[in-house]
Amino acid sequence: MLDHILHRHTDAVLLALGVGNLSSHEKVEIMEQIYEHFNKIIIDVAVAELNDEQIKEFSSALNESDAEERITTITAHIPGLMGKIEEAVEQEFFIIRSAKGVVSK
Repeated sequence: MLDHILHRHTDAVLLALGVGNLSSHEKVEIMEQIYEHFNKIIIDVAVAELNDEQIKEFSSALNESDAEERITTITAHIPGLMGKIEEAVEQEFFIIRSAKGVVSK
């Protein structure tokens, strides 16, 4: 999900964060950092909702080639988890955009 959004809409993400005027190389570097940061947020939110057995499965899935599919399967059975993840990601984008405004003043 996040992979699809960030990689498909790179320019829109960078513009929303106020860094759309970077070189191609800088854009790639920034997007890698953003992707890593948001993956950590998603993992934190998901792990907070998982039981011990699900955490073991989740941790194991992270290093697999089909990690996204396995994680989706694990988390699909947790009511409201996708909403919590979306809320956390949206809140983080808001914080980053707000910080951009403070930095540019």
